[in-house]
Amino acid sequence: MFERVLTDLKRGLLHRDPTIALVSFSVICNFLMTVCKIMFGIYLGSGWLITNSIYFLALGLMRFYVLRRYIAAKSLDDYEEKYSFGYEVHKLGGNLIVLLAMTYLLCCFHMYFVGDAITVGGKLVYCLIVFTLIKFVISIYGMVITRHRENLIVRLLKVLGIIDAFISIVPTTYAFLSMMNNGYSADVSSGIGMIISMGVVISGIVMVKRKYAYDSVAHLIGDDKLIRDYINKFFSSRHS
Repeated sequence: MFERVLTDLKRGLLHRDPTIALVSFSVICNFLMTVCKIMFGIYLGSGWLITNSIYFLALGLMRFYVLRRYIAAKSLDDYEEKYSFGYEVHKLGGNLIVLLAMTYLLCCFHMYFVGDAITVGGKLVYCLIVFTLIKFVISIYGMVITRHRENLIVRLLKVLGIIDAFISIVPTTYAFLSMMNNGYSADVSSGIGMIISMGVVISGIVMVKRKYAYDSVAHLIGDDKLIRDYINKFFSSRHS
């Protein structure tokens, strides 16, 4: 996996594709930060920190998969086929996001009622804060440099980056409140996790329910009758 990510990073830099380069870099950073968080969780005996790390790992694997799909889409010469391919990847990503968010919501409910009483040291808290800031910087930078791109796969990559950054708030809040000896650190962090989970579920449902955009292929085909024929053929192939 890492050999492929490094190859993708090199390819993105050589071919000046900021999406490939940035996502490859973020996947590497995400893995390193996730390993550190798992070590923090094991060292402190915190099931909540370990659980959050597992979700970060799952998001990292999703971003790696979508990155591979993005590279595969770039090799397609037919614009209609490329849009259809991107539409399917986008919809699959929405389904996975909903599944991930629902399970995370259940974990937050469990955390709220069961709790996880630990005390986190100052240095570990500062590391988590830095990790969260890095993720926000990468996600915001990715949104800025791809703001003019309407590619559905690129949009999915941006959504995954934003979700990863926002979920990072949960363990960071927990660790910070724990350092301050706040007795409600587990309740507050799990409550924030519930709110974020609901937002992620809604965004995933929107992605799943997204209709195939006629306008997105209109300029590729030109004739209204051909557009209708193409859309009908597309949906017929999906139901067959």
